[in-house]
Amino acid sequence: MDYIQTTPFKKQIRKLRLSSELIKSILHEFDNMDSKQVSQYPYYKAGIYKMFKKYRIGRYRIFFTYCKESYNKYRHYLNCSFCDENNLELIVLFDIQKRSFDYR
Repeated sequence: MDYIQTTPFKKQIRKLRLSSELIKSILHEFDNMDSKQVSQYPYYKAGIYKMFKKYRIGRYRIFFTYCKESYNKYRHYLNCSFCDENNLELIVLFDIQKRSFDYR
């Protein structure tokens, strides 16, 4: 499945100083996901993150959306310029944080 890395996602990868192996592993996981697998990941329950799905890899949590599920609900909040009504089979990687960030 296709995915898009947003600018904040790329900046956060640099800020966290992730190894190139970990970055390749993360991107490989998203590259190999199908729509059924993506649909199984849970959304955050409340707050400003409720529009994001969460994916855990090691000490990190990735905030992402699946356009097919979030297009009608959250497109006004996310302001995705790359989302297209005709092509919703897309994963958008918005942010990556250490898991301890989730528990603040």
